[in-house]
Amino acid sequence: MPQTPEEIKHLKDYALSKELYRDRLVSKDSRITLIVCRVIPDVNRAEVARNIKAITEKKEGNAKFYYSGVPVQISDLQEYHIKGCYKACTYSFTGNYSYFIP
Repeated sequence: MPQTPEEIKHLKDYALSKELYRDRLVSKDSRITLIVCRVIPDVNRAEVARNIKAITEKKEGNAKFYYSGVPVQISDLQEYHIKGCYKACTYSFTGNYSYFIP
């Protein structure tokens, strides 16, 4: 990862000089980029997605991050399932079954 302004400029110039990257992985104005992460086999893909989100959420500034892919979907489903089960259990113990009615 580039650490200095010079390294960042070098990486930006390099990416924009390559037709394969320009307008595919990096926008012409360098404001938008696509980061592709390939997850190696036999690792917890949902955990990898959670770690990536945790790292990007620590970044300062007004950058917006959007996540996609199977590891992110698995992570999100696990999170919603856990929260949903907690709510369902809480409501059933209190006698409030409105959670179960769509």
